[in-house]
Amino acid sequence: FVHFLRVMAQVAQADAVRQRRGQADAPEDGAQAEAAAPEEDVPANLQGEYGNLALLLFLYVLQGVPLGLSGAIPLMLKEMPGIEYSDLGTFSLASWPFSVKLLWAPLVDSVFIESVGRRKTWIIPMQLLIGVTLVYLWWSVDAMLESKNVVLLTLLFGLLYFLCATQDVAVDGWGLTLLRKENVGYAATANAVGQSAGFAMALLGYMSLSSYELVTLAQFMLFWGVLFFLSVLVVLLKHEAPVAPDEEIEDIKAAYVAMYKIIRLPAVGSLLAVLLTCKMSFSVADNVSVPMLQDQGLPKQHLAALSFIATPISIVLPSIVARYTAGPRPFDLFVTCYIPRLVLAVASAGVVYYAPTDWEGGNLVVFYGVLLTVGILGTACSTAMFVSHMAFFARIADPSVGGTYMTLVNSVSNFGSAWPAAVVLKLMTWLKDVTPGDPFYVLVAGSAVVGM
Repeated sequence: FVHFLRVMAQVAQADAVRQRRGQADAPEDGAQAEAAAPEEDVPANLQGEYGNLALLLFLYVLQGVPLGLSGAIPLMLKEMPGIEYSDLGTFSLASWPFSVKLLWAPLVDSVFIESVGRRKTWIIPMQLLIGVTLVYLWWSVDAMLESKNVVLLTLLFGLLYFLCATQDVAVDGWGLTLLRKENVGYAATANAVGQSAGFAMALLGYMSLSSYELVTLAQFMLFWGVLFFLSVLVVLLKHEAPVAPDEEIEDIKAAYVAMYKIIRLPAVGSLLAVLLTCKMSFSVADNVSVPMLQDQGLPKQHLAALSFIATPISIVLPSIVARYTAGPRPFDLFVTCYIPRLVLAVASAGVVYYAPTDWEGGNLVVFYGVLLTVGILGTACSTAMFVSHMAFFARIADPSVGGTYMTLVNSVSNFGSAWPAAVVLKLMTWLKDVTPGDPFYVLVAGSAVVGM
């Protein structure tokens, strides 16, 4: 983590030097200087921001943990007889609170206890409730899995997602004021690194430990539940600055009115339309490829090992691309990575098609090499796109409704991932009965056409 901060500081200093040289070489033009926006030209500088950035990273890591734990459930369900793709589609609904959190984001932005802090008012109880939910799952998750009670699992993990989504609103808003204006792009880096690390520690940590029969899912949830209780102390020790007069919201109604005005902005409307539809092209590859490989016999321990190798990409890459997303045009990286990610989505269908039938014998080096390459490149594109649009959101957000603004665009982005996932998993079960071929390849071809 120290190395990560040093790298970002070096990048920021190098960018500042380049900018000063450029300004020194440029001819003085009064009209140009007048037209430029001074706050846009301040170079990023992390001097004095390391503690704040570390706190954001810590909170985002914790936020990724319940999401990683929920990622283990589909892998476990798919190995049980009688579980269909439609059941996985039902469980995918648990993630929808991240897609509709804009409904209560204005509440989080406008209701708080001044003596506690605008953001800490919500972060502290959410941490405690997540801990309580994980302790309850420690007691009940084994029985629910044994009875294949997908609906109850969906409801309980949906509650976890709801609590994490509410915390996300508060942390996103805090990041806009915790960091100086020129550094808000690094909040997106902390988000991407933290959530990826938390997700990996939870999912891959459990898969690795369980493969050696060192821990059960219930025991692992108890560990994280206790850790969430202890994490509240870290937040309590951090002083939160009072709300600036120009960032105050009169009441809840004013917050919802502000959100409505944001939605009505033409540029925001165009952005929301892009976010709502652009991930349709990747949904089949992201949500069906792994279950298809499981159907063909790929052990989940091998999946965990491959994911473990690819995970450092999603943790290290944000600090590498930060120099491109901390500038005035952070969304350019999202556009650049779109076509490569679409190509990789189609390539995943080829990986499934050529998957071997014998997973114990034979030469699997080439197949695993191709699978790992496609996975790493896909992770790289996905992570770069995530950091890019998060940095863009942070740059355009109004601090007075920071949580609401960030939540609006994030919710639509999350919904743009969630609704195609639920649809394609349901379609996999339905098309199996009405089409002669494998519906997976039909859906991959259709999504590629839509993407183009």
